[in-house]
Amino acid sequence: MKKWFSTVSLSVLVMLLICPVVAFARAGGSTSGNNSGGNGGTSTGAYTSNTYDNSYDDYNRRGYYGRNYYSPIAMVVFGGIVVLSFVPVFLRTRKQYRFNRVHPNNVMSVSTDVQTEFETLFYQVETAWTTNDIQTLRGVMSSRYFRKQRRILRRYAKKHKRDQLEGLVILELGQERTKFSKKLKIVVTAQARDYFQYDNQSAAYNQNLYDNAYIERFTEVWELCRVNQKLIVTSIRQ
Repeated sequence: MKKWFSTVSLSVLVMLLICPVVAFARAGGSTSGNNSGGNGGTSTGAYTSNTYDNSYDDYNRRGYYGRNYYSPIAMVVFGGIVVLSFVPVFLRTRKQYRFNRVHPNNVMSVSTDVQTEFETLFYQVETAWTTNDIQTLRGVMSSRYFRKQRRILRRYAKKHKRDQLEGLVILELGQERTKFSKKLKIVVTAQARDYFQYDNQSAAYNQNLYDNAYIERFTEVWELCRVNQKLIVTSIRQ
């Protein structure tokens, strides 16, 4: 709900910025004095040819009684309706994208050797993650991906929290087909109780977090490469 409200608010703000500023220049809704009459109104009693033509043109430009026919409020409301009509489509598209990201169609079975090697790596990485074992993570990740994960762990440390995975077990493995022989993409489905614990909170607080966490199934795509015949994690699609 918060993400939806932020999206709508941002869209309305953009519409406000791009609308022509013809009104509401001062408090109370007073408009700037650019209308055809000296007192801000249009002339209504002139019938000479020049004056009539000018008044007629002025009507076409600004509308009856000198008011802008398409007001900023109307444009904002219309823009908001248009944006709102696209919000469900956007949410469905994003949900489908995230699903496809970790559920590729071109998946084949994993060889026994790769399965054994990956399972060892998987549990090693997850254990190091929950224990903040930086040295182990450095040795099993590419330098770029390791720096990204280290930044996350440092943010966790500043907030005095640590991610915990209880009962982690692999349920299914698959291998995504790729055109590059040096790259390996393993689709792993596993389950665990995933929750945070805080070292600056009471035991009751942490127990409540634990009690409200459930064992859930998740699917990820681990992108790997070999360095000196050793599997290295280059990315994890979640």
